[in-house]
Amino acid sequence: MHQKLSQKVPALVNRKEPILLNNNAKPHVSKRTVQKPRELGYETLSHPAYSPDISSTDYHFFKHFNTFLREKIFRNDEDTKTAFEVSSNLEAWIFMLMESISSYLVGNDV
Repeated sequence: MHQKLSQKVPALVNRKEPILLNNNAKPHVSKRTVQKPRELGYETLSHPAYSPDISSTDYHFFKHFNTFLREKIFRNDEDTKTAFEVSSNLEAWIFMLMESISSYLVGNDV
């Protein structure tokens, strides 16, 4: 991983102190898994505890965002930003449409 990062994204490796987020939620991690990044000079961050404050965000936003992103290919940062903006606008549009339909079905003026 370290060698591939050095080639593909040298800015991440050629910093004073690289940071590695260990996104492994298992309760037990082998000593070697912890030791090797330290030997290479990486600062490791523990996986954050699950927060119920963001569970609705996980389900509602990321569920649809992941579906939207499925099988898309991004050639540069601009493609990524555009996809995020389109997805965000699409989510807002769907929400407003559902609110309008709900209001109409209940008998309120739209």
